[in-house]
Amino acid sequence: MNTDTSTHSKLYIDRKKVAINYSDIVYLEGDENYTIIYLSNGKKVLCARTLKDITNHIQSGEFCRIHRSYCINLNHIRNYKRSDQEVEMTNGHRFGVARRKKTLFEKQVSDFWNSEENH
Repeated sequence: MNTDTSTHSKLYIDRKKVAINYSDIVYLEGDENYTIIYLSNGKKVLCARTLKDITNHIQSGEFCRIHRSYCINLNHIRNYKRSDQEVEMTNGHRFGVARRKKTLFEKQVSDFWNSEENH
């Protein structure tokens, strides 16, 4: 995996190096030793790396780990219901934010949206 801070991450998929732009990733789902990458075009890609491994290499404030099994792209949040601790993504998928992740998630979302307004 490429560890630079460019706008894409290079993952080995099906024995070939495939470049996936961070902006195309809606969310990542960990499944034991694999990660399923859900893309904005509706496709999903299976990667033979753990979610922890991938999230440790993403050098971007655009991603937030909201649960043991999920890491979301903040650019793809459609709605966040604070009372239910539920986030809805642009592809319609909804996730509960883990209690232990709630404070960090809300701070990261606030910082992210404030930085977007300033640009």
